[in-house]
Amino acid sequence: MTVTAVVDPESLGVDVGRLAELRSRVRREIDSGLLPSCQFALARDGKLAAFETVGAADPDAQYVIFSATKAFVASAAWQLIGEGRLDIGRPVAEYIPEFGTNGKDLVTVEQVMLHTSGFPRAPLGPPAWADRDRRLEAFARWRLNWEPGTAHEYHPTSAHWVLAELIERIDGRDYRDVVHERVTGALGLPRVLGIPPDDQDDIAELSLCGEPAGVEAVQGAVECSNRDPAYTNPKTGSHAPRSVPASSEIRNATIAAATSGATHRVKSASGMARRFAGVSSTEGAHTLAVTPEPQHSSAITSANVATPSLATA
Repeated sequence: MTVTAVVDPESLGVDVGRLAELRSRVRREIDSGLLPSCQFALARDGKLAAFETVGAADPDAQYVIFSATKAFVASAAWQLIGEGRLDIGRPVAEYIPEFGTNGKDLVTVEQVMLHTSGFPRAPLGPPAWADRDRRLEAFARWRLNWEPGTAHEYHPTSAHWVLAELIERIDGRDYRDVVHERVTGALGLPRVLGIPPDDQDDIAELSLCGEPAGVEAVQGAVECSNRDPAYTNPKTGSHAPRSVPASSEIRNATIAAATSGATHRVKSASGMARRFAGVSSTEGAHTLAVTPEPQHSSAITSANVATPSLATA
């Protein structure tokens, strides 16, 4: 096990006994074969109290973090809100005309950020999500599952692609560059979106552990859906359930520079912990130019309901 303690945990008010419990639990997951490797990090006030890599991975490995990336994209949107350039009360279609079809012209920016916009099951997956033109075509095809603002349901592969496009329409640059400049770079963290091919060697491979899950067991894994239901694993010849892409397929789709997007990217546990700790601290909020008491607190708070200082991968 590799341990990097940037500062003494007790100096940050961290309960070292509970930290030991966490470390023990992580080790048990590895020793039992449930995970091939794991990283976890603990941070407070923007400082790392612990960063550990356990199992078959290098200490500097990065992991596919899936929708934990959404917080980075939302952070850039928060800043545009704070600057008065993005109005959460306006319909999305006023910024993105292609979006305003099939009743979606009434969906507001706030509803997209709060996951109350009514299109949680709108289909968008690889490789289409890597192409902006194809994303816009998908926006136009999407239909509402229910009336916007009447319910709350996580929008796994749709809402944050809309936020990414909003960022591009307002800023005029690739949203990945905007997120790095405004969020990760501002916090002194490595790039999380649009990883250049030459910088991808340290990304951990996704591995299938244990018996393959059946369809019933993965019904909630909606982030892995939106694929061909007749998909056949080229190595085994077996038919994978609709919600279970091959691990290599997920990895390739999520780390390639051309497909680095708003919902599935790569990061180390230390980077994740430092991001959340940085944003949740007053110093970090000023670094990101996030107003401590924003005018539209409902969207900003709910888009990042908690600012945990623990990150696992």
